[in-house]
Amino acid sequence: MLRHLSMRVAAVLLALTWPTGAIAQQNATVVGTVVDESMAVLPGVTVTATDLATGRVLTAMSSERGEYRLQNMPPGKYSMAAELSGFGTVK
Repeated sequence: MLRHLSMRVAAVLLALTWPTGAIAQQNATVVGTVVDESMAVLPGVTVTATDLATGRVLTAMSSERGEYRLQNMPPGKYSMAAELSGFGTVK
């Protein structure tokens, strides 16, 4: 009886410590809303993120609600910019 109990405990401990194959998320997503000085949303803005270490550029366009999403960004330092015709570039 005691042997069966210790086998069950060992099986439970093994199950709790067994690798599940889950890999930690390595990339990030940046989301935001582009607005002007009066807080009105700006659709059609090109938002770019440039990885300062590699020079890789990721680009997104703001939606009709001014929302943008930059996905699959590896960890690192980035320079961000927003551009829209008729407005200056913001970095």
